[in-house]
Amino acid sequence: MKIYPIGVASILLSACTTVSYDLHPKSHYDYPNSNIKPLGEVVGKADRQISFIPPMRGANGEMERQAIEDALKTKSGADILINYIAETKATTFLYIYILDYTVHGTAASMSIDKQKLK
Repeated sequence: MKIYPIGVASILLSACTTVSYDLHPKSHYDYPNSNIKPLGEVVGKADRQISFIPPMRGANGEMERQAIEDALKTKSGADILINYIAETKATTFLYIYILDYTVHGTAASMSIDKQKLK
């Protein structure tokens, strides 16, 4: 029986990646009658490496919070993330599971004041 090192290496080094996307209107509660002022596009990331135990439900609330905070700290005065897309990428390599969570959206400032109606 011959063992082909290239074939064995390709099987051992193969990985599988799945990606999912979700659209969210806002990152957290916004106050009624607050003035929302967009500040610009931002990106935030959080990742986690899990060995031997596959992630059951993908990204958890802690990863989502970390990614949103990472995005908001790039714009000064940002309080809330609006109209953002959450990307969850799960990679499996042998018995190592890597989970990446990324948010792309608009950072905005929220001020509680009287609404200016026309």
